[in-house]
Amino acid sequence: MNNTTYSRKILSPIQPKVKPVIDVRGENHPIREEVKRLCGNPFTLEVSFKEDTETLKNLNIPGLVGVLCTLKLSGQVIAFGRSVSVFSKLNKYLDRTISASINGSFLSATNNAVKILESIRANGGEEMQGFEGSLQYQEFQPASEKQKSYLVQLANANVEDEDERNQLKSKIEGLNKDEASKMIGGFLDNSINY
Repeated sequence: MNNTTYSRKILSPIQPKVKPVIDVRGENHPIREEVKRLCGNPFTLEVSFKEDTETLKNLNIPGLVGVLCTLKLSGQVIAFGRSVSVFSKLNKYLDRTISASINGSFLSATNNAVKILESIRANGGEEMQGFEGSLQYQEFQPASEKQKSYLVQLANANVEDEDERNQLKSKIEGLNKDEASKMIGGFLDNSINY
């Protein structure tokens, strides 16, 4: 048997072509702006734990430890999480067994709460003002060179203050096609807001 390794990669005809990763590191990238907007409104959750006696009754397993975690937002229950561990010869450390149940119930509750919080955000809950709608992924299409060149010409012709003009020119590089079109329209309508 020959143990030769080949450096040539063979792609399957059914393997999808991988698109290049979109660089979102720029300060003016729309994704960065949306992240800042969605993360700008903090809220407070109330977390409580108690023994899950209902699960213990239903399972009836010796050494079973059950914990129920409840999450509340503004006094309203938004999620429950349950977790169990078994105290036995294999798992003989009481603190570790109980801790595993507590942590598991918290993870379960937060997993369930994520779905509820998304719904509250979409519906504009009182505590979460500013979470309107949802951002759908659209491939970033930078402004064309023609658009950028035209915007620079418009900025030079219409913006008298040199600092404002330079600031506007620096923004032009990070614009997408739609933003560039809107800015061109704003210059042409004399209603530019930069």
